Amino acid sequence: MFGSMYQMATFNSFHLMYAGLSVLIAVGFWLMSSRFDKRKYGTFLGYAIIGMKVVDVILQLFVEKYPPLEVIPLHMCNVALFSLGSH
Repeated sequence: MFGSMYQMATFNSFHLMYAGLSVLIAVGFWLMSSRFDKRKYGTFLGYAIIGMKVVDVILQLFVEKYPPLEVIPLHMCNVALFSLGSH
């Protein structure tokens, strides 16, 4: 789909498409927040964040062909993401 090694550029069409999609998803989450109990919605968002990170790791491994040791989410921002998402 992306060739042997896809390099993400800052302002190419692929990057802008995902930036726009991210804005649409964020607005969708914001609109959904008023319809649900805050505690259940927070739990849903936590699981959604963890799910998105898992998909990100899988895409980096199989689509972008990064080595597994570079993809393992052990950076502090990822540890914080998982701890917030599971709390």
